[in-house]
Amino acid sequence: LRANPKVVFLVVFKDKKFPNVRRLWNRLGFKSENLALMDGKHTYSARELFLICRTPPIHPQLWQRARQLLTHHVDFHQQSQHGQKVVLISRTNKNAFNRGRMILNQKEIEEKLYAVFGEDFAVFDSKAFPTIQSTIDLFSQAKFMIGSHGGGMYNQLFAPSSVTIIEYMPTDMKTGAAPPR
Repeated sequence: LRANPKVVFLVVFKDKKFPNVRRLWNRLGFKSENLALMDGKHTYSARELFLICRTPPIHPQLWQRARQLLTHHVDFHQQSQHGQKVVLISRTNKNAFNRGRMILNQKEIEEKLYAVFGEDFAVFDSKAFPTIQSTIDLFSQAKFMIGSHGGGMYNQLFAPSSVTIIEYMPTDMKTGAAPPR
């Protein structure tokens, strides 16, 4: 953007469904005029076009650089010593876009985790954290992240390097295999 402030990035996302995507772009320095929302109604042309997956694997150096840009004010050394939060990434019928990875017994899990960890336990639901800063504030204190495979796990970007991540996938109750795609 510094070399060409008029560059436009064509972004595939729905603001209402995924509001944090635009917030992340903005935090990285991209203004609304640099983002074109691909809505399926318009045709676009470009001198240069780079296609990436909706949730691309990121080279470790790019991941680290993005983490620095997004969390430049967080002292992760201090947070890892004092941050003791156990964060459960919520996935219910009210906030899950892929209903196949919902936590069917989330209420019971929350009760058990709260009984063990008390005030050091938090539930993350992106709808309850309307800003990127509030999301960063929570995950920068995480000692443990627990959640279903999916976009919520991208919040590890905001967690200390010492965070322990417990990620699970649903399985077929009869065979133990991952569900078919």
